[in-house]
Amino acid sequence: MVSKRRTIGLIVLAGFLSLVAWGVADSSLYCPGQTLGDDVGSNIVILPQRHVDFHFQTTHQQKVQGHFTSNASIVLYIMTEPQFQTLNSTGTVSSYLWTTGATTDGWLCDVDNRCPTPTPVTPRAPGYILYDNPTFARAVANILLPIDITPCYPPYTG
Repeated sequence: MVSKRRTIGLIVLAGFLSLVAWGVADSSLYCPGQTLGDDVGSNIVILPQRHVDFHFQTTHQQKVQGHFTSNASIVLYIMTEPQFQTLNSTGTVSSYLWTTGATTDGWLCDVDNRCPTPTPVTPRAPGYILYDNPTFARAVANILLPIDITPCYPPYTG
């Protein structure tokens, strides 16, 4: 015969363990959003043949929102850390996860979740978003929608 006290203890222990298990599962599914760079209406100056970069930390693939216009043709890249390291050591973009291509009107996903194909997503690791100016003129990017790495719950699966 199991005592009433022991039964209550087992129920409390089972409840505690289920809360711990749910918390571990929940934290592995949730990833917070991040805003990179500047606010709406601000400008990012990119010197000729230079780039401006923003570092981020992610553990899941997450969609990236944003919109900019520019007075000169610039390129926005999403890169892994090794791709960014290669760019910094060689001075040349040799690989990337996603790009707008050279443009004066760059769209990533918008706030209504409309995205270009392929969808711009982060790596499942630290990475970089960078504005690259391949021209010989000073470029000014006007931020119309800040670069936002969207939260994922449940995780974005692409």
